[in-house]
Amino acid sequence: MRRPSCTFNHRRLLATVTGLLLLCGPPKIEGANPQGTVPTKQGSVSDQALERAHGVLLVVQRLASAFELEVDKDERERRLVDAHAAVEDFDNSPAGKELQLFTATLRQAVLEYRLAEKTKGDERRAIAASAREKLTRARELLATHHATGKDESSLTEESHATVAQTHSTAPEGMVLLHVTVTDPHNRLITGLSRDSFQVYEEGREQEVEYYDATPNKDTPWSIGFVADVSSSMKGKRGAVFAAIRASVGAAPVGSDFFVLGFNQDFHLLRCGSPCSMDDIESQYMELPVKGGSKLLDAAWIALEEVQKLKNRKRALVILSDGGSQGSSHTDREVKERIRSADAQVYAIGIFDPVGQRGQPELVWGMSLLGELAEMTGGRMFPVEIYNIQELPGVAQKISIELRNQYVIGYHPTNQQDGSWRKIRVRVNPPKGLPLLTTYVRSGYYALPR
Repeated sequence: MRRPSCTFNHRRLLATVTGLLLLCGPPKIEGANPQGTVPTKQGSVSDQALERAHGVLLVVQRLASAFELEVDKDERERRLVDAHAAVEDFDNSPAGKELQLFTATLRQAVLEYRLAEKTKGDERRAIAASAREKLTRARELLATHHATGKDESSLTEESHATVAQTHSTAPEGMVLLHVTVTDPHNRLITGLSRDSFQVYEEGREQEVEYYDATPNKDTPWSIGFVADVSSSMKGKRGAVFAAIRASVGAAPVGSDFFVLGFNQDFHLLRCGSPCSMDDIESQYMELPVKGGSKLLDAAWIALEEVQKLKNRKRALVILSDGGSQGSSHTDREVKERIRSADAQVYAIGIFDPVGQRGQPELVWGMSLLGELAEMTGGRMFPVEIYNIQELPGVAQKISIELRNQYVIGYHPTNQQDGSWRKIRVRVNPPKGLPLLTTYVRSGYYALPR
C-alpha cells in the first residue's frame, strides 16, 4: 500500500512550532530562575547575554523556516535583512562579546542562506543544508551554555578535540584526494556515492578504500590570502578586502588565516587572539599601492607560511591580476614547490578588459593564475574590473566549495620510489545527471613510507 504524503502537514507543523516559539520566548531550563535563565556563576555567561542570544536565534530560525517552507522571494529577502541586522546588532553588543563562538556560527548561517538565495538547484540545496547545520550548531552551543555554564574557551577546546579525532579516521599510508565536482553550469554537485568515483594513478585504476562525502563541513582550515597591492591594483583594494572578509566569514569556526600583501615588498598581516578583522583591514588599507608585482615570490612565501598554521587542511587564495615582475623565483620553481606542498591554491583574477592590458605579463596573468590553481585541485575565478562588486560573492563561493569537497583515499599499487605520479579522477554521474567535471590535484611525489 502506498504511503500517503505528509508534506503539507509537516510544513504546517513547522510553521506552527516556529510561531509558538516566537510567542512564548526562550524555553524554560530545569534549574533556571523564574525568568527562564540560569543563575550567573563565576566565569559563566550572564543571564542577559543568554536572553538576548535566544532572541537573535529565533530571528535566524525564521529565516531558516522561509527556506524550508519555500515562501516567496520577497519574504525571504525581508527575513534575510532582519537576520543580518539582528546578528550584527548582537555582535556589537556586550552579549555578543560573551558569546563570540555562538555569534560567529550564526553569522556563517546567515551568510550561507544569503549565498543560497543567489543560487539554484543542487548547489542551492547544498548551501542551504550547510546553513541549517550552522543553525543547529548554534542551538547546541546555547543549550550547552544553559546546561553547563561553560565559557566559550572550553567549548572551543572541545570543538578542536573533536576535529582532531575526525582527522584521524583515515588509515595511515593512504593517498588522500580532495575532490570538487561540478555540473556543466559550474554548480557544485554533492551527495555522490563512493561507486561514482574511479581513481587512476599513472593510468592504472586504484581501489577506493576511503570515502567521505562531508569531511569539511565544520572542520577548521588554515588559509592564506595573497593580496596584490601593486600599482595595477589601484582603486581595487577595498573590494579585495571585502572579498577576504566574506571568505573568512564563510569559513568554519576555528579556522585561522593570514593576509600577505605584496608588490615589490611583502607585508605579512596575522590575526591576533582574539582575532579582529577590523584591525587586519586597517593594516591592509594602510599598505602602499605602488610599484611592480612579485607574484611568484609572494606565492612562495605564502606556501611557507600556511604550513606553519595549526589546521591540517590548508589553502591559499591569490587575489591579483596575475602580473609578475622581478621575482627571484621562476614560474617553474614555484610550480614545482606547489606540486610538493600540502595546500590547495585558489585564485580570483581581477582583470581589466583584454584590450586594456598593456603589459605582456598582464595579458598572460589569467593563464598563470589558472595553472597555479588547477594543479592543486583548486580553481581560478576571473572577475573583470567592471564587475568588481562580485568579488565578495566569489570569495564566499570558494569557502563553500572547500566545505563541500569529497575526500577519497587509496593505497597505491605502484612502487613508492620518489617519482612524480599523475592522478586522474573520473566521476560516473548517476542516471539523470549530465557529464560532471572533477577538480583534483594533478599528482604527488611517491615518497617511500
